[in-house]
Amino acid sequence: MIFAGDIVLVRNRGLIAWLIRVITKSPYDHIGIFSSPSEVIEAKPKGVLKSDFADCIRDRSFVVYRLKNEKKFSVNKAIAFAESFVGDEYDFFQIFKILFKFLFKRKRNDNNRAWTCSELVAEAYREGGIKVNKNLDYATPGTFWRSELFAKAE
Repeated sequence: MIFAGDIVLVRNRGLIAWLIRVITKSPYDHIGIFSSPSEVIEAKPKGVLKSDFADCIRDRSFVVYRLKNEKKFSVNKAIAFAESFVGDEYDFFQIFKILFKFLFKRKRNDNNRAWTCSELVAEAYREGGIKVNKNLDYATPGTFWRSELFAKAE
């Protein structure tokens, strides 16, 4: 069963997706947060969208993860935060900036409101009371995949 606040990690096809997986050493290149069992909030090149879960994973491999300990997590705050950005733009080149920073361990120093998928979910979790990327100034799908805070949802 899927709950609001769960995350979906997705493996897409294509060169950019492959590069993200290789550079971040993760089997996944995209992430979204469930706002309900059937809807996912995600940042894509079209912008921040609320998508039907079936459309999000169509013809892709994926896994659903859940926070192990939800005591300090406010799902409602996290979802409200993510939903407040639906319709915002996605700066495609921001992925390259994050990959550059990931490779060269640089801090993010811009205040651009454009989102990557991982940044949106990490900030939603932060707003809900959980800091996923404790030692980093950026997040990638691999940040969540490797995190001890999450487990595969059953």
